[in-house]
Amino acid sequence: ERDGIVTMLPAFSARPEGDVRFVQHRVWAERQKIAELFAKGAIVYVCGDGQRMAPAVRDTLIRIYRESSGASDEAIADAITLRWGVRDDRYSEVRSEATSDRPRIQMSYIGG
Repeated sequence: ERDGIVTMLPAFSARPEGDVRFVQHRVWAERQKIAELFAKGAIVYVCGDGQRMAPAVRDTLIRIYRESSGASDEAIADAITLRWGVRDDRYSEVRSEATSDRPRIQMSYIGG
């Protein structure tokens, strides 16, 4: 962050800040900044649960992109398919599928 390479936008469900309880809430609260970053070609990395958090954050990012760019739902779907179709680093989603029967660890409890 200090070098301007990355921006961290934390959210802690155990310690909410106003309306920001979950990651998707933090993303929405920072939507203007995120829209500006999208316009510059930014890459978004999110740390958290792949089963529940990831879809909610993805939907929020799509909403921000749609509102800021005016892109059609079809264009957004095509862009997502193009990007996600070639990725092999979706660790959280893969891990969640492989371990869905195990108890979840909350990051706020282990210092995240």
